[in-house]
Amino acid sequence: MDHWQDGWVGPGNTGPLALGGNGANVYEENLKYGYRGRLAVGDIVDTEPGDMVGKTHSAVQYRLAACPHTPKCTIQHWERGCPRILTVPICETHGQKSGRTTLRVKGFAAFLIESCSEKGEITGRFIRLVTTGEGDNTAPGYGVTVVRLIV
Repeated sequence: MDHWQDGWVGPGNTGPLALGGNGANVYEENLKYGYRGRLAVGDIVDTEPGDMVGKTHSAVQYRLAACPHTPKCTIQHWERGCPRILTVPICETHGQKSGRTTLRVKGFAAFLIESCSEKGEITGRFIRLVTTGEGDNTAPGYGVTVVRLIV
């Protein structure tokens, strides 16, 4: 289903985020290697408008090929830290819905990539993932749980 049908983005905006800068090359680097900055629940982020089918396809193909596990990770058996697993922010509309807009981060989910069509349509499944770091116990649960040792 197209994101604009969901009501949170509009014409000229298919949902990619502009993290750490604008442009298709920044988007591709983030998708390929992961965003190196910090995101937290409540942060406001910009979307990256435009058609980035080629950038999406090439970045996802890179991640699929980078899975070092034998057999390759699947929904039945996956390894933590695999390049096929994306931690994705779950967002809600904060600004306009077309062109470059802003979204508010509500939480985070883990997504295991299975494939990507030449049209840039990513197929995969959400998984439950426990990780370390800072967390917000009041944030809604979307599948990523943060564990900290408090002494």
